[in-house]
Amino acid sequence: MLAAFAFGRFSASYLMRYVDPPKLMSAYSIMNIGLLLDRSAGMARHLGRLPYEFLHVADVPTIFASGLCGLGPNTKLGGPLLVMGIVGGAVMALLMGWISRRTQIVGTAYAVPLVGYVL
Repeated sequence: MLAAFAFGRFSASYLMRYVDPPKLMSAYSIMNIGLLLDRSAGMARHLGRLPYEFLHVADVPTIFASGLCGLGPNTKLGGPLLVMGIVGGAVMALLMGWISRRTQIVGTAYAVPLVGYVL
């Protein structure tokens, strides 16, 4: 998973030179929606998480850069507020863990990031 994450990070940085970052993130999000809706079983389902990690990595730098764009004098305040928003990611991981324990199906917990990608 970590290798897919690292490769995705470098390739996304490269692609952002040629593709508008919000458009790239939108395309990656649409692909992730498809991956998260995949109902394969067994090993196929676990291997399906590799492309998810690859595509997921473009989100953080793109959201940060897009969030700061156009803030002007408020950039010094906006940057720390965006960084503090990472706490939401920690809460989502806890929610995913709770859902997977309650349902005894780990795949069900992926509904949490699915909602984020759809939004």
